[in-house]
Amino acid sequence: MLSLCIPTRNRADCLHELLQSVVTQYEDDVEIVLSDDDSTDETSAVIDFFRPRFQRFKYERVSPALRYDRNILHLVRMAQGQFCWLFGDDDRMEPGGLAAVLRELRSHPNLTGLTTGRISYDSTLSQLLPVRPLKQTDTVVFTDPEEALLKLLDRLGFLSCQIVNRQAWNAIVESENLEPYFAGYVQLYVIARMLKNAPRWEFLARECVGFRSDNDSFRVLGMFGRLKMDVRGYEQIIGDVFGRKSTVYRQAMAEIAVTHARHHIVMAKRMGVPLSFHFH
Repeated sequence: MLSLCIPTRNRADCLHELLQSVVTQYEDDVEIVLSDDDSTDETSAVIDFFRPRFQRFKYERVSPALRYDRNILHLVRMAQGQFCWLFGDDDRMEPGGLAAVLRELRSHPNLTGLTTGRISYDSTLSQLLPVRPLKQTDTVVFTDPEEALLKLLDRLGFLSCQIVNRQAWNAIVESENLEPYFAGYVQLYVIARMLKNAPRWEFLARECVGFRSDNDSFRVLGMFGRLKMDVRGYEQIIGDVFGRKSTVYRQAMAEIAVTHARHHIVMAKRMGVPLSFHFH
């Protein structure tokens, strides 16, 4: 069984769109798992509308709020599937995406995890956005953790593209202190450790996820603050898992310094952020 794990908070309209994209391709071997992080909008009404349309539907509303990182960990604890598809509440599942993922998981039941392709849209999920060329464009199963990290570095940070083996995930979560990584990227740390411990990770080139740009829940940090969060988060995780003197650390940080800076500058221009952003 596959568990679709959705952390949500105050995004009722987006959540409705996501669940609608799932219900049109739903299979009985899929469990919907939702953790509502103390929402104050119409999220409960969206839940009530969709609950009867899924055979397997598990929902909890937590109060006080757990916040993002702890909510993700809570979701996987709630889940019962062999694999957990971590899915942001503001993205959507592309047509045929669920069937493609289930087909791969049934063909490779011993995977540690799987990363899917995605399509980048604007904030309304209606207009395609250009993306930088990807390092990995073909479906492949990686067995070398450093190769997997470097080839998938441009994808591992996107929550909705990650499907994890629940047993392998829990082995990390239950044995380590994750407090240092509660800064928006706890799932990336756990995935990096999973890669290091048992490198059987597939990249599925199929574009299974529609990614909603310009709708980041960390926008309160500001554009420059969001950039610092990315760079520091990746540095801490890659350094702690692979070592700061390793070749993979040097190559990964060189790539992040260029790609993430460029990404946030492009976003700033598209959103009309003052020119002063670029001189921080």
